[in-house]
Amino acid sequence: MKIHENIRSFRLEARLSQEELGSRVGVSGQAVSKWESGLTSPDISVLPMLSKVLGVSIDALFSSGPVRRYGPYGSGRNELLAVYESPESTEEDFRRAADAFAEIIMKGGADTGDYVGYGLLHHIRARRDAEITEKYYRKAIEQGGDSESA
Repeated sequence: MKIHENIRSFRLEARLSQEELGSRVGVSGQAVSKWESGLTSPDISVLPMLSKVLGVSIDALFSSGPVRRYGPYGSGRNELLAVYESPESTEEDFRRAADAFAEIIMKGGADTGDYVGYGLLHHIRARRDAEITEKYYRKAIEQGGDSESA
């Protein structure tokens, strides 16, 4: 596939009109139409927003083969990690990302990147837990509390 075919395919998967996609990435619907027809290509500065709106990696936009989908998080393991690494992420985001990785692994179709991604997801979680732990220990120290009384 070429980028113009991928944009159209991902846009249709996302159930967006050309106008809606254009509005979300800051261009006209006519510009999106030109991308999809292969008359023009998106400016490089638009690619990060385009990939975000379509729920795929920039690499997936240029992919010539089938793109593996990871549940509701898009086309690649980077999206799974990015969603959970975001400061606004929730426990539900972690659970959904972990489930998406686990499904690929359990079906036996996982590659090295999937195993590494699943490990990184848990690493991010452990890092967050350590930050929270440190935050509350610091509060206890500021309060001058005795840690033995806990």
